[in-house]
Amino acid sequence: MSEHISQFSVEVWVPTTPTPVPPVTTPAVGTFRFDTGLGQSWYLVPALVDSGDELRSKVVKTLKVTGRVHNCSMTAYGYDINQQIITADLEAGTNASCRPQGVPDCAQVAQSPRKQINVKNSVLWTMRIEGDDTNQPDRDEVHELLCEVADQGARR
Repeated sequence: MSEHISQFSVEVWVPTTPTPVPPVTTPAVGTFRFDTGLGQSWYLVPALVDSGDELRSKVVKTLKVTGRVHNCSMTAYGYDINQQIITADLEAGTNASCRPQGVPDCAQVAQSPRKQINVKNSVLWTMRIEGDDTNQPDRDEVHELLCEVADQGARR
């Protein structure tokens, strides 16, 4: 019986002048409130997600919003493997994977009705919600965005 032991050495290089530590930045995640002026048109696009399963396609089944909204609509964007994600489309609200779904105006925070859609082959997906609270007594608020998603097909 023989044992083989390998040896290695580690050389540590230390710069002669210390490298400054970058400043700590506050993440841009949180609650933002814009409640002055006469209102404005707005939109919100959350980050793309894979619903916790990056190897399987999904079907985005429904959309729903909780909030106080005026002149509001929402739509979904689904992306399959090798499909380009054009961020300009997300920002402009164009080339969505389904037609815009209207959301009823509400004076207080409320849940919208579920809007049935079927966006298939969505390995990655997101939604876009937009509204316009110009000349409304209260600014719009979005508290929750909800999408129902079902797995579809075999792993890729």
